[in-house]
Amino acid sequence: YRSLLNRFDTTTSSWKGFNYLAFMAIALKKFYKPQKFR
Repeated sequence: YRSLLNRFDTTTSSWKGFNYLAFMAIALKKFYKPQKFR
């Protein structure tokens, strides 16, 4: 049970990091696209 909980904690932390990176990429795309086309 402890190993399973530890594994779940590591996966959630990595998922949070991946989610943050994806959000940053989308935000950068939204900010840079209008400037390029103007």
